[in-house]
Amino acid sequence: MPPQPTAPTGLTQAEVAQRVQRGETNAFKARVGRSYWQIFRDNVLNVFNIVFFISVTSVLIQGTSLSFVARWLGVALPERVRKFTDVDKLLNEIPKSSLREFEILPDFYSVHKRIVDLNFPKSAFIIMIKRDNEYIRPGGSTTIEVGDVLMVLADTADDFRAVSECLYNPVSIH
Repeated sequence: MPPQPTAPTGLTQAEVAQRVQRGETNAFKARVGRSYWQIFRDNVLNVFNIVFFISVTSVLIQGTSLSFVARWLGVALPERVRKFTDVDKLLNEIPKSSLREFEILPDFYSVHKRIVDLNFPKSAFIIMIKRDNEYIRPGGSTTIEVGDVLMVLADTADDFRAVSECLYNPVSIH
């Protein structure tokens, strides 16, 4: 027969007396009347905050002065001048500032046509096509389908009007 569990028993009076004598009690003594300096010292000047402050200060000082000190010591690598490509020149000359979406409907002229065949205005760019919840990067041979959403980048409202005419009307020369 398995042993029967016994009822839990607490400490004896002698054990309680020994613990009280050693100061092992649940008595809480609130510290009142501390000065602002004592509160600051106890809550702010701890090891974590001191190490954190030193680390952040070190990173800031080293990060901002590293290139200056390297040049001063003569060990800095020369900065490479980036070559200005034809694409950079084109993008510099034609700053595009507005993005607009055009949804292709079934009666649009552009349905089932390649972008290169649309006579698309030179002042606007199709930067992305959303088709069936997927994004396609367009090229000249990309075919426009019903339900496509074209994301077009251009400067002015006239540019967007020209895009709309190009997508809807069969003849549009820009």
